[in-house]
Amino acid sequence: MEKDLTPRAPAALAERWVERVILASRWLLVPFHFGLLVSVAILLAKFGQVTVATLTQTFTLSGKEVIVACLSLIELALIANLLLMVIFSGYEGFVSRLDEHRDAEERLDWRGKVGFGVLKVRLMASVAAIAGVYLLEKIIEPDQTRMQHIAWAAGAFVLFVLASVVLALMERLSERDS
Repeated sequence: MEKDLTPRAPAALAERWVERVILASRWLLVPFHFGLLVSVAILLAKFGQVTVATLTQTFTLSGKEVIVACLSLIELALIANLLLMVIFSGYEGFVSRLDEHRDAEERLDWRGKVGFGVLKVRLMASVAAIAGVYLLEKIIEPDQTRMQHIAWAAGAFVLFVLASVVLALMERLSERDS
């Protein structure tokens, strides 16, 4: 029996080593998550810039310009939410569980419950919402009346909405079959 285990021992050791390296490689994703956090900070700075610009020009801006500024703020907030959703679910799903010993008030209800399929659907829905806000900006902007820009924005919006619906249907069908 020992003779059978001896030749297999180096193979088993190599297999364990490869598995440990592959498992440890998940930590290579952490810089990506930090990069996404930096992107959220950049969006926050842009959000502040648009807010300050809108506040300082409140009485000189037209109603349409105020609406476009508000839509820009909504768009920035949606993109930041999208990034945070990717950061949370990506980190928790591939790198490490977030600390479970926090206060109940600080915990996010959806954390740990969002699977890859649900995340895909939420991401596509967020992208569709962002495309919808962008379309509204193009329609309302007084200096952007070129029909070609509006047509492209409308086409992108329709495609994102259709993709979101198809992904949601596929996710539901796969859950039903499971």
